[in-house]
Amino acid sequence: MKMTKCNKPAICDQCQKDINKGDLYRKKSKRIGSSKVDTMEMRGGIPTIICHGITINIKICQPCAEINELQEVANHENR
Repeated sequence: MKMTKCNKPAICDQCQKDINKGDLYRKKSKRIGSSKVDTMEMRGGIPTIICHGITINIKICQPCAEINELQEVANHENR
């Protein structure tokens, strides 16, 4: 798990606590919708970009990231 130093204040997307400037946090991205790449089509002679999903960037504070890592390790050992 790679942690990043926060450049400006933010809010943890998991526990809703503040992430202060200088604190460590984990960056994660989540794709909502289809994982298909965006495509380009011609609609009425006009080039149009068709989006099949959206990517959201998530910030997770250090305590939540550590809990998630422990859960992932436990899940991996149970397999």
